[in-house]
Amino acid sequence: MADLERVMHTGTLTGFVSSSYLVRRKDKRIVARSGSCELCAHDLVDIDRCFRHESKVDAVSHVTLGETKYKIVRLDASALYARAEDKSGVMAARTGMHVIINFYDVPEAAAGCAEALASLAEYFKEKGR
Repeated sequence: MADLERVMHTGTLTGFVSSSYLVRRKDKRIVARSGSCELCAHDLVDIDRCFRHESKVDAVSHVTLGETKYKIVRLDASALYARAEDKSGVMAARTGMHVIINFYDVPEAAAGCAEALASLAEYFKEKGR
């Protein structure tokens, strides 16, 4: 577990990611995290629902995580990008066994957050996870 925590923490070290989660897809359990954002079980189910119904979710749809409502700006079978009214955002990537969820606080961090997310997703895909 400590190794996974270290891997997740690397994203927050970039300064672009404010919080990061690694969620096991099978049981929607958080297996590693870094940062201060709090997610509950309902939030994890909502993100999973978006991925399962990605062909029916369009750019006007929303996902609510915690108290924040995010407008989905991109969704496909492996990635979700969503932005809140205050321009903070959430990005998620699906790998074989996990969903990686990254949050950013300012719009200038979106590109760096996306890059950190892609790197983490690639790492877990290479590891067969």
